[in-house]
Amino acid sequence: MMMRVSLFQNKMGQVETYGDQLFALGFELTPDYSTIFQPEGEWNSGSLFEINFATDASILGTGIPTRVNPNSNGGGGFIQARDGLRNEYELNDPRLNATLFFKDAPYGTDWYVRKYSWAPYTRYDKPTIGGNNNSANNVRIIRLADAYLMYAEAIYNSDPGKAIEYVNKVRTRARGNELPSVVPDLPPTLSGGPLLDAIYHERRVELAGEGHRFHDLVRTGRAAALLTQYGFVEGKHEVVPIPVEQITLSEGVLLQNPNY
Repeated sequence: MMMRVSLFQNKMGQVETYGDQLFALGFELTPDYSTIFQPEGEWNSGSLFEINFATDASILGTGIPTRVNPNSNGGGGFIQARDGLRNEYELNDPRLNATLFFKDAPYGTDWYVRKYSWAPYTRYDKPTIGGNNNSANNVRIIRLADAYLMYAEAIYNSDPGKAIEYVNKVRTRARGNELPSVVPDLPPTLSGGPLLDAIYHERRVELAGEGHRFHDLVRTGRAAALLTQYGFVEGKHEVVPIPVEQITLSEGVLLQNPNY
């Protein structure tokens, strides 16, 4: 968590320090990417922090799958992938099928996020008690692959060789049992802007559908260029509005964020 906070504050030395401490603890990437967001992938070897949910009469489940699943499967169909994401995946990258699936729908792109979906798109059952907002899907908050990529981003300029090593850990796991030409290792000579772009690419495809993309664009200054066409307003949407109730309770201490 401190790696992520430091990354957002552009304190790359701290990201490196916390990363070294984390990696010394001995966590390992789970070998098969496709299992991470399945029931058997909960608390896997590469899971650093999850929110645990259960489908039961006490309503201890999550409502996220209700938003993610297609209408035809009892969901809201709200989370659909644009072509830009699908086109970001390299040829034969196994993560594409593990992350997205096609389902014809009356609106949107028809490409849905498999992560946090119900059967038949995952092995998570649709809840039969407590309503649809009672799903057993654990929410994966921090994964080791995310930490590897944060670390690589922090040191790409000071130690490109080591940054490449950590990106390639993620790519090697993504490749699985496929040939080395599938999701190939980054070349050892990569550096500078091309290496940073490779890290940005890896974050997008490795963590797609997990809620990181928007915040990555904001913290790296790319949001306006890429999201204005979708309604993003520079100087406003980098932050969220402060609830008016909290402003009132603060008795003048809190001021509303700009342009809200």
